[in-house]
Amino acid sequence: MKQINGFTMVEMLFALMILSILTLLVVPSIVRTVEKQETNHFFAVLESDILYIQNQALGTRDNVRIVFDEEYYVVISEGKTEGIKRHYPEHLKYNNKINNRVAFNNNGTIINPTTFKFKDRKNTYHLVFPLGKGRHYIEER
Repeated sequence: MKQINGFTMVEMLFALMILSILTLLVVPSIVRTVEKQETNHFFAVLESDILYIQNQALGTRDNVRIVFDEEYYVVISEGKTEGIKRHYPEHLKYNNKINNRVAFNNNGTIINPTTFKFKDRKNTYHLVFPLGKGRHYIEER
Protein backbone atom coordinates (compact mmCIF):
# COMPACT_ATOMS: atom_id res chain seq x y z
CA MET A 1 0.00 0.00 0.00
CA LYS A 2 1.25 3.49 -0.91
CA GLN A 3 1.73 6.10 1.74
CA ILE A 4 -0.09 9.37 0.86
CA ASN A 5 1.56 12.62 1.97
CA GLY A 6 -0.56 15.74 2.38
CA PHE A 7 -2.29 18.06 4.79
CA THR A 8 -5.19 17.07 6.98
CA MET A 9 -8.37 19.06 7.07
CA VAL A 10 -7.57 20.36 10.57
CA GLU A 11 -4.18 21.67 9.40
CA MET A 12 -5.78 23.44 6.45
CA LEU A 13 -8.46 25.04 8.65
CA PHE A 14 -5.81 26.17 11.12
CA ALA A 15 -3.75 27.80 8.33
CA LEU A 16 -6.86 29.52 6.91
CA MET A 17 -7.79 30.79 10.37
CA ILE A 18 -4.35 32.38 10.83
CA LEU A 19 -4.51 33.90 7.35
CA SER A 20 -7.97 35.38 7.96
CA ILE A 21 -6.89 36.88 11.32
CA LEU A 22 -3.87 38.51 9.67
CA THR A 23 -6.09 39.85 6.88
CA LEU A 24 -8.53 41.34 9.40
CA LEU A 25 -5.67 43.12 11.13
CA VAL A 26 -3.89 44.45 8.02
CA VAL A 27 -6.71 45.52 5.66
CA PRO A 28 -8.08 48.43 7.76
CA SER A 29 -4.64 50.03 8.04
CA ILE A 30 -4.14 49.68 4.27
CA VAL A 31 -7.52 51.34 3.64
CA ARG A 32 -6.60 54.24 5.96
CA THR A 33 -3.26 54.65 4.22
CA VAL A 34 -4.89 54.72 0.78
CA GLU A 35 -7.46 57.29 1.96
CA LYS A 36 -4.71 59.48 3.43
CA GLN A 37 -2.77 59.36 0.16
CA GLU A 38 -5.91 60.20 -1.84
CA THR A 39 -6.51 63.19 0.45
CA ASN A 40 -2.91 64.39 0.08
CA HIS A 41 -3.14 64.05 -3.70
CA PHE A 42 -6.46 65.92 -3.79
CA PHE A 43 -5.05 68.87 -1.83
CA ALA A 44 -1.90 68.93 -3.99
CA VAL A 45 -4.03 69.17 -7.15
CA LEU A 46 -6.26 71.79 -5.53
CA GLU A 47 -3.22 73.86 -4.56
CA SER A 48 -1.92 73.75 -8.13
CA ASP A 49 -5.36 74.81 -9.43
CA ILE A 50 -5.39 77.73 -6.98
CA LEU A 51 -1.92 78.80 -8.12
CA TYR A 52 -3.11 78.50 -11.73
CA ILE A 53 -6.08 80.82 -11.25
CA GLN A 54 -3.96 83.29 -9.26
CA ASN A 55 -1.38 83.40 -12.07
CA GLN A 56 -4.09 83.77 -14.71
CA ALA A 57 -5.59 86.71 -12.84
CA LEU A 58 -2.27 88.61 -12.49
CA GLY A 59 -2.16 91.64 -14.75
CA THR A 60 -5.36 90.80 -16.63
CA ARG A 61 -9.04 91.30 -16.20
CA ASP A 62 -9.86 87.66 -16.94
CA ASN A 63 -12.39 86.14 -14.60
CA VAL A 64 -10.83 82.83 -13.55
CA ARG A 65 -12.25 81.18 -10.46
CA ILE A 66 -12.81 77.93 -8.60
CA VAL A 67 -16.37 77.09 -7.61
CA PHE A 68 -16.91 74.37 -4.98
CA ASP A 69 -19.90 72.05 -5.06
CA GLU A 70 -20.87 69.15 -2.78
CA GLU A 71 -19.18 66.45 -4.86
CA TYR A 72 -16.64 68.32 -6.99
CA TYR A 73 -15.08 71.66 -7.77
CA VAL A 74 -14.78 73.39 -11.12
CA VAL A 75 -11.99 75.64 -12.42
CA ILE A 76 -13.77 78.14 -14.66
CA SER A 77 -11.98 80.41 -17.12
CA GLU A 78 -13.61 83.33 -18.86
CA GLY A 79 -14.23 82.63 -22.53
CA LYS A 80 -14.26 78.84 -22.19
CA THR A 81 -17.56 77.02 -22.40
CA GLU A 82 -16.67 74.31 -19.87
CA GLY A 83 -14.42 74.32 -16.86
CA ILE A 84 -12.17 71.64 -15.44
CA LYS A 85 -14.22 69.46 -13.09
CA ARG A 86 -12.38 67.64 -10.31
CA HIS A 87 -14.24 65.24 -8.00
CA TYR A 88 -13.44 64.89 -4.32
CA PRO A 89 -12.26 61.52 -3.02
CA GLU A 90 -15.20 59.41 -1.83
CA HIS A 91 -14.28 59.71 1.85
CA LEU A 92 -13.83 63.51 1.75
CA LYS A 93 -16.84 65.79 2.20
CA TYR A 94 -17.12 69.53 1.56
CA ASN A 95 -18.92 71.36 4.38
CA ASN A 96 -19.37 75.01 3.34
CA LYS A 97 -22.59 76.01 1.65
CA ILE A 98 -22.45 79.82 1.82
CA ASN A 99 -19.28 81.12 0.15
CA ASN A 100 -18.19 78.55 -2.39
CA ARG A 101 -15.98 80.58 -4.74
CA VAL A 102 -12.27 81.41 -4.93
CA ALA A 103 -11.18 84.25 -7.20
CA PHE A 104 -8.27 86.69 -7.35
CA ASN A 105 -8.15 90.26 -8.63
CA ASN A 106 -5.64 91.46 -11.24
CA ASN A 107 -2.82 92.03 -8.74
CA GLY A 108 -3.04 88.55 -7.18
CA THR A 109 -5.05 89.39 -4.08
CA ILE A 110 -7.91 87.15 -3.00
CA ILE A 111 -11.27 88.79 -3.61
CA ASN A 112 -13.22 87.16 -0.76
CA PRO A 113 -10.98 85.97 2.10
CA THR A 114 -12.61 82.89 3.58
CA THR A 115 -12.12 79.39 4.92
CA PHE A 116 -13.32 76.22 3.20
CA LYS A 117 -13.93 73.12 5.32
CA PHE A 118 -13.42 69.53 4.24
CA LYS A 119 -14.01 66.54 6.47
CA ASP A 120 -13.00 62.91 6.21
CA ARG A 121 -13.52 60.07 8.66
CA LYS A 122 -10.96 61.30 11.19
CA ASN A 123 -9.81 64.83 10.37
CA THR A 124 -11.18 68.20 9.41
CA TYR A 125 -9.21 70.23 6.89
CA HIS A 126 -9.49 74.01 6.70
CA LEU A 127 -8.41 75.64 3.45
CA VAL A 128 -7.72 79.20 4.60
CA PHE A 129 -7.41 82.24 2.34
CA PRO A 130 -6.21 85.14 4.50
CA LEU A 131 -6.85 88.78 3.70
CA GLY A 132 -4.23 90.43 1.52
CA LYS A 133 -1.72 89.26 -1.01
CA GLY A 134 -0.17 85.94 -0.39
CA ARG A 135 -0.77 82.26 -0.33
CA HIS A 136 -3.40 80.07 1.17
CA TYR A 137 -2.67 77.33 3.67
CA ILE A 138 -4.29 74.12 4.83
CA GLU A 139 -4.87 73.31 8.50
CA GLU A 140 -5.46 69.73 9.53
CA ARG A 141 -7.47 69.37 12.75
